[in-house]
Amino acid sequence: MVLEMNRFEVDDDTDPAAALSNFKPNSYGLALLDIRMAPLNSFELYKKMKNIDDSLKHVSSQRLRIIVRSLKNHFQN
Repeated sequence: MVLEMNRFEVDDDTDPAAALSNFKPNSYGLALLDIRMAPLNSFELYKKMKNIDDSLKHVSSQRLRIIVRSLKNHFQN
């Protein structure tokens, strides 16, 4: 994967509930979210993540093949 080849730490989850349960505050700089995920869409998942970590940024797209890809600690370094 291109992000990992460029030394980004990437966590992948295909289930929004798993992504939310694995999400920890102050661990991620950016979440890349697929709009079409279910049962939570990307906006609902981001709202729940944002309640946990108010500094989180996100990008939503219809074309992501893997539902959640988060870049850990990149923007803090």
